[in-house]
Amino acid sequence: MGGDPARQQDLTATMNASIGIYQDIATATARMLAAARRADWDALVSAESACASHIERARAATGDPLDAEGRRLKAQLIRRMLADDAEIRACVQPWMKQLEEMLSLSARRARAGDSYRHGAGDT
Repeated sequence: MGGDPARQQDLTATMNASIGIYQDIATATARMLAAARRADWDALVSAESACASHIERARAATGDPLDAEGRRLKAQLIRRMLADDAEIRACVQPWMKQLEEMLSLSARRARAGDSYRHGAGDT
């Protein structure tokens, strides 16, 4: 069962790199959540950009399959990311609704102004 020590070391390094990427994504997601809780939208966008970069790294990564411990840790990280994502959405939804209402009001005002300007020229 011992196998080639160099091969085993390579597998361990690959697994650690793979888990490291998922830890980076989880860290970025936690930063996104902290920003969303503070309603710091600029920090949220910055953390989201970092998260997207880490996700691209995960998609591009190739390597040997994880062992049981690696799969357990990966699943734990993914569950944490999903929980953070759900809370981020809960924090962002009221702000998005408010933004949508402001944009809608602005559009109605612009249409009313256009109507008034076009109607005012007829007199």
